[in-house]
This record gives sequence, structure tokens and C-alpha cells, in this order.
Amino acid sequence: MIGENGTGKSNILDAVRHFYRCLLQENDDIACYNYQNRFSNEFSISLMFDFRHLKMISGRNRQRNADLDYEGYYNWISRRKPFETLTMRQIKGKPVRWNQERQYRQNILNLFPLYVVDARKIDLTDWSQLWDMIGDLMKVHRTREAEIAAEITAIKDNEKYKLEERFEKLLASFARADIQIKPYTPKQYASTMSTLLFKGETFSFKASKLDYMSNGTNAFNYTNLLIEILKLIFEYKIKEPIVILDEPEISLHHKLVDRLTARILGCKDAIRFLIATHSPRMLKDILKLEQSDCEVVHVSLLNGRTYAAPVKLFSEDSDNRLRVFMNDQHANAYFSRYILSVEGASEVEVFSNAFLLELFPFLRDVDIMEGMADDVIQKIISPRHRHFHTQFLFLADMDKAMRWSTNNKSFQLEGRYFPKKDLPEEKYYYSPMRTHQLLCLKRIRALSERGRFRYWPPFFACRDLNFQELIQLIKDYLKQRNVYVASTTIEGMLITDRNLSAFWTYCQEAKVFRPTVLPELQKVYDSLPQNDCLNFVRLLFDGKSDFILTFDEICKRNPKIAPDLKRLIENNKQGKTNGWMSDWLDYFLCRAAASDSDTPCGSLGQFSKAVADSDIHFQVRQSFRDYFPELFEVVEIMRKQMSGK
Repeated sequence: MIGENGTGKSNILDAVRHFYRCLLQENDDIACYNYQNRFSNEFSISLMFDFRHLKMISGRNRQRNADLDYEGYYNWISRRKPFETLTMRQIKGKPVRWNQERQYRQNILNLFPLYVVDARKIDLTDWSQLWDMIGDLMKVHRTREAEIAAEITAIKDNEKYKLEERFEKLLASFARADIQIKPYTPKQYASTMSTLLFKGETFSFKASKLDYMSNGTNAFNYTNLLIEILKLIFEYKIKEPIVILDEPEISLHHKLVDRLTARILGCKDAIRFLIATHSPRMLKDILKLEQSDCEVVHVSLLNGRTYAAPVKLFSEDSDNRLRVFMNDQHANAYFSRYILSVEGASEVEVFSNAFLLELFPFLRDVDIMEGMADDVIQKIISPRHRHFHTQFLFLADMDKAMRWSTNNKSFQLEGRYFPKKDLPEEKYYYSPMRTHQLLCLKRIRALSERGRFRYWPPFFACRDLNFQELIQLIKDYLKQRNVYVASTTIEGMLITDRNLSAFWTYCQEAKVFRPTVLPELQKVYDSLPQNDCLNFVRLLFDGKSDFILTFDEICKRNPKIAPDLKRLIENNKQGKTNGWMSDWLDYFLCRAAASDSDTPCGSLGQFSKAVADSDIHFQVRQSFRDYFPELFEVVEIMRKQMSGK
């Protein structure tokens, strides 16, 4: 089980534990009831047990007349169905009601024993609990126990050891003090006998006391030994052990997490594991190593209720590249509160900007995942594809949705979002959404195939109203699929027609370009009309023009471009990851806060202090909305989804 803190994973584990505690005795725990609803005084828990393997084993033993002492168990197991459900219902202040009698529940407890390892509570230097499990392994039938007791008594009575007289006097002393000894249960008897055979009961590791070992080493060794003991119980007893591991990764180095996960999966045929984890490393290992007998459940909280949904495993996909490409960062997506999937490092830089996080604090709860452009990565982390309940948004450049054709006459829709055939789910839209989506798709296809849009050299600048409609239709259509497509690129989201003048001022003040070339750039900047000027600046910063063309593509399609202009752009183009994106956001937000507060705001600390004022925060937010409309829209989509509005 995976999911955020507070979603209910521990509640599910506690329900299983409470179920087992109540199998043979009353246990009215007030913490089990719904404290959020004072009128709720009842709950029920059901567990389904798989008898298939036990039926096979008992059938074989009966055929070869093995262990006749357990013939009663064999008969009882043979009458069971392959799967049977045991249900408890508890009303506050009343006895527990079961759908089966006590003997049935006793047999369930014996056949499917439960063991719990809570890494947060266990004393990693006191392993005495393991002796109880060893007692389960070494426990024999009562007739055999009587034979062992008789042999021990014979040793006591042997004059060679001179124990009988002392023991008799000890019994008399107990009698005079009116003290009795409560007899061992069969498990306790077997456990004590095991400590005698080992000539001790204190565990050590490599001849060193457990106190000398690290918590991680002790935690791994404890769980590893537990698994070894339970494997033997499965091998020698008619039992199928169930183990609850609550956050077993605590204190473990990631390499030990790998070893523990491999250990768990290596004995999955003998032991049933129920694991709650926050370790992306463990999840990654499970997804890479699991086969068809493993299940990952994503636990989420919605409107105060816990929901559990099975994650689609890699073994259900035919693409083996998923196991190869998955890494720890991808595994983090399964534990996220919100996923923003982006194309590359540029988008990560923007949405990780410290000033932006101060302005929109909820962004700290957003996990940014690279790989939007890679279909394999999307299959790994996409909540829609893997079927786990995490809110998400995909952010893509427009060239992932359409491209300007090589004949310069039309746009070609990309197959990822616009396959040649209608998407299967669209056939089942029976609502206003169907009408809107299908009409929108029809209009997109008509405009892209038959639209003839006017553009102007040298940068293929376009303000054709039909082209603007096509862009907006694609954005609206894909937003229904949680995909936000920029009108051009992330550079275009940062350099807009509304903030172009401010951005150019930033370039001059921040000395983005060499001082010797700035006059020439300024001359071109001043000579171009507004839209050409916007494309010119975007191309200088490795963005794309209105027709989603890079500068190299523009030069190929327009060989008559002025050589001086071509040289100027090529020699002064800024890289995507040289830091200008973060610097530009810092510059803009600091000046927006300073203009509204009339106080210096040149550092993150000063900015944070300024926007702590609700009025200044509102004004800076409005400025950001006005000057970065697409970027603000992305932020607003995430905010509304995360807040449920």
C-alpha cells in the first residue's frame, strides 16, 4: 500500500490487526469507530481467505497417511471452498458478531497466523518476540508434547544428575508459599524448549551485541530472520503465515531496501505480506521485480473518506522498457499529492523558482516530473495509465500537438493527442461534453487541414484570427484530458506580448548580452513591429515563433532571410538552462513587490516579507496574471484541482 501520510494506510493495517485480536476474545476498542460522526456506532471488517494451497497439502497428506494426529484439520480443510470470507460486525458496547462459529475462527487463527512488524515501535535491540514465532515452528501435537515431558522428567529422576531431591523441595517451597505456576501453552512450551536447545535466548550479530549495531542493520537483520523463521513454519506446518510490515524501510540504507524487497518477493509463495510503505525505492523494486502474484494499492483520501485503488503493474504491459527506464524519481510520482509532468529541465526550473513558491505556496506540494516528451516515461508515471488516484497535469509545447507542414500550406496534428481515428472513450460521451468535444475536434481538424493562415517574414509571425482560434481550440480540447499545451513553448510562456518591454529592460539591466553587441540588438528590436519583435526575442532565447518553428527551421523555410539578422541571432542565442528563466522571474516579481510596497525588495527574504502582506500579495499576483497569462493559467488549474474547487 502506498500513498500520502494521513490517507488511511495505517487504518487498514489496524483493521486487520483488530480483526485478529477479536477472533477469540472481545476487544471493544473505541479508536475503531468513526469519531467524525458521533451517530456512527457500528463497523464491520471482512477478510477473504484462500484455502487452495492448504487443500492441496492436506489432500496429499491424507493420501499418504502422514501426520494422522492432524486428521481432524485435514477433514475440516477439505470441506472448505477455495475462497471463504469471514466477517465481524461490532456495535459499540455490545459483543462482536461473527458469520462463523468459534471453532471456525480458531482454525483460521491456527492456519493463517498473523505477525506484525512496525518499524516505528519495535525495539531493535530486543528480539524476544521472535521466540514466540520459533515456538510456532517447534510446537508439536499434545501427544508428542507429553512424550517430550516424560523424557525430561526421566532426566530429572536420573540419580546421575541429582536433580530430583532439589526439585521436590522446590515444589514444597512453592506449596508452603501458596504459589502456583501457570502451565505453558503449547507455543510457550516449544519456545522455552528451543531456548534450551540453543543454550540461550539473547540474540547477537556476528558475535557482537545488538546494541553495537546500527538501527538500519538491526532492522534489516530482524526482518530477515523473521522471514527465515516463517518460511520454515510454512514448510513444516500446515500454516500460511501473514505478515504486516508497516514502513519497513525506516532506518534502512537504500541498498538494504533493495535487499529486503528482493527477500520479500523471493518468498512470496510461502508468506503473504501486507506492506505499507513511503519508500519510492521499495516501490520501484517491486514494480521492476514483481510478477502476476503481486498487487500495489494506492490509498488516497477524498472528502474525509479513504479510497484504495489497485495500480496497473508493469507485468500487465507488453512494453519491457518500463522496467528498464524506471528510476527513483519516477517512483516518487506514486506518493505525490499532485503531479506536474513536464518536458524537460526548463519547466522544472520555472516551477521550482523560489520566488514563485513564495507567491504560490501550494506549489511546494507539487511534484514536477520530467519526461513529458517520452511515451515510455509517461506510461510509468501517468496516474491515468497506471490507475492510481493522484491529481495531475501534463504541460507540453504546442509542437507536441501539431506541426507546420513541410510544404508551408497546412498544420499536421500529432498522433499522440490526435490519432487518425476518434479516441475510443469519445464514443461514450453522452452529455454536453460529448457535443462540445466532438465539435471542437471536428473544427480543429478542419482548420489544421484546410486553413490557410497569413504569416509575415522573416519569422513566420502570425496574427490570423483563424490561427488564433485553432490554437485556442487545441488548448481547450486537451485541457479536458488534463493536458495544458502552451501556445508556443515554455519560453513563449515567459516572454509574452504583455511583458516584452519589461523583459527587454531586464536583458539590458542584467547584462544578458555582451555590451558590444547590445546596440546592434537594440537597433533590430526598435525596427521591428510588435509581433516580429516578440518572435525575434523568443528566438534569441531558444524559443519558437508563432508557427512553432525553431530558428533553424525558419532559416530552412526562408532562405532569403537577411544574413546579418541570421548571424546576429545565431551568435547571441541564449541556452535554455543558463539561468535566465529563474533570473527573469526573480527580477519581475521583486520589482512588482517593490512597486506595491515602496520598500527595497532585492532578495528572497525581502520578497517573502513583502508578500506576507495580503494587499501586496494580491497586487503581485494580479501583476503576474496580467504579464504571464499562460503561466498563471497553469498555476490556477493546479490550485483549483488541489483545493477541489
